Amino acid sequence: MSAEKIVIVGANHAGLAVARNLMDSGKEFEITMIDKSDNLGYLSCGTPLLLSNEINSYRNFFYFDNETLRKQLAALYTEALVESIDFRNKKVIFRDKQGLQGVKYDKLVLATGASQVSLGINGNDLRGIYRIKNLNEGLEVNQRLDLNNVKNVAIIGGGYIGIEVAEAIQKRGKHVTIYDANPHLMMSHYDEPFGRLVEERLREKGIDLCLEEEVQSYVGKSGRIDQIITDRGKYSTDMAILTMGFLPNTSLGRFHL
Repeated sequence: MSAEKIVIVGANHAGLAVARNLMDSGKEFEITMIDKSDNLGYLSCGTPLLLSNEINSYRNFFYFDNETLRKQLAALYTEALVESIDFRNKKVIFRDKQGLQGVKYDKLVLATGASQVSLGINGNDLRGIYRIKNLNEGLEVNQRLDLNNVKNVAIIGGGYIGIEVAEAIQKRGKHVTIYDANPHLMMSHYDEPFGRLVEERLREKGIDLCLEEEVQSYVGKSGRIDQIITDRGKYSTDMAILTMGFLPNTSLGRFHL
């Protein structure tokens, strides 16, 4: 009897945990993993340390390396984008450097993670607006922070991630402003008294807060952001980082019958 074929789409923390549990189960599986990135097993909690220049290398923030994982699996496809899933014939169609490919499965795991929320407002496609969900995005932001002409940094979203990133960037000598439409910071997690304590601490560090302000558009020159427009005013900025939370990536399984 041949081993059951398992295809895992997404080599994020969830996908890697599934693969590891299957391998440790004592049963025989033929496991294939597909991911759009090549930085597998990166602990994104290390990104604020990277942005604050508190670490010399991000290499220690990986708990898996690609080659070790590749030896444990039937196949590992990185930098591969899944284009569709044929649920009737149990086949995943994806595209990587080799072109369009397909792999059959007996069981399918969709560990496609989440995407950072984007406001979808005017100017959203300007250069200088960043997300920091993965390592490559964090490295790009880190490189730009080295530039002397980047002085003002806007953080859009005052939750856990926004506050961590704001403190990290402030340590680089940048002027940081957090924008949040809510009346106090961390409103999704804590009550107002706790939020006010956080606000007081941030202001002591020199971080500005624009609360109860809704970002309405981004304005730029030569295709790069240089201003944020809210329902209360206009603010100059050299870059903006989106930290407004996440939405699940469910599109691949949306039409499964």
